[in-house]
Amino acid sequence: MIRKNAVESILAERDILITVRNPFVVRFFYSFTSRDNLYLVMEYLNGGDLYSLLRNLGCLDEDVVRVYLAEVVLALEYLHSMHIVHRDLKPDNLLIAHDGHIKLTDFGLSKVGLINNTYDLSRPVVSGASLYGDDEPQMNEFEQMDHRARRQNRSAVGTPDYLAPEILLGTGHGCSADWWSVGVILFELIVGIPPFNAEHPQTIFDNILNCKIPWPHVPEEMSFDAQDLIDKLLTEDPHQRLGANGASEVKQHPFFKDISWDTLARQKAAFVPSSDSAFDTSYFTSRYSWNPSDGNIYEAYEFEDSSDNGSLSGSSSCVSNRQDDMGEDSDGLNEFESSANVNYSFSNFSFKNLSQLASINYDMLTKGLKDDPPPRTET
Repeated sequence: MIRKNAVESILAERDILITVRNPFVVRFFYSFTSRDNLYLVMEYLNGGDLYSLLRNLGCLDEDVVRVYLAEVVLALEYLHSMHIVHRDLKPDNLLIAHDGHIKLTDFGLSKVGLINNTYDLSRPVVSGASLYGDDEPQMNEFEQMDHRARRQNRSAVGTPDYLAPEILLGTGHGCSADWWSVGVILFELIVGIPPFNAEHPQTIFDNILNCKIPWPHVPEEMSFDAQDLIDKLLTEDPHQRLGANGASEVKQHPFFKDISWDTLARQKAAFVPSSDSAFDTSYFTSRYSWNPSDGNIYEAYEFEDSSDNGSLSGSSSCVSNRQDDMGEDSDGLNEFESSANVNYSFSNFSFKNLSQLASINYDMLTKGLKDDPPPRTET
């Protein structure tokens, strides 16, 4: 059995990781296959992730948040320059390296070329059979490519709390969707809870579409600059959202006025993990580790729109970890397809990223020299 879209996600992540190299993006070393599995080998960052840090601390000091968010901005600036839209930004995907700096990971839902392919969002969305039905006019090859790109851009992906309105509405999305997620993350890091949080996914969707934050007031510890940045990032219109014209306008916001962008990667981090070993996992806490006291814990897989106009309708693939009233998982097999019905070729899946392998060898060598310097010879 092959899980729907799982292979596509792995292939997409591999292809993206091969092309990227940035201090704020996780390093990819090589990929290989066995008879039953596909493997991606990446660097292990034993400092945990921002979600785990939030679970342990509740919320973070704004000065610490400022640095973490600045590093996310630099990661997105690089990815967007490569025409890569992440589409699944959340604290779980922001890993903490051994030196305390942030690295972005999990590109399984990312798309290459969305920045160029996303069509004019100001155009009305046309519904009805004439758009994708039997009476659709014949298209030449280039029109078909654009047609497929638009369909891809209208798929709703990601974890519900962090999805931009245009993703939920299926009106097409580009890099602005990532900046919306940055606004949600900023709020969560300072407050401790995502701004549109609710018990059920459908309520989260409603809160996002109505830009309804269900608290009576903003916490006093949040500065005006932080509030203003959140407000500008959580702008409903993706064209008016901060970042729509590039990362430079986000970097120029007063919230980041004390950030030295050129030296950020070399600055000492506020929190540097102290691990027992290179394989220590104690800093990690899974969002989906269920226990009865947590109530409704929902997990986001991929949402695929099924309506003609590309908007989400009725049910979603955001499922609860709880079982249904009959004590059985609902639609459990719907997420899988028989391998007999799927034809994948993995002949070119194996890959060695020699430049990144060389970089980790260099890191290990320099670390060894620092830990155990060679003896000095006297003349």
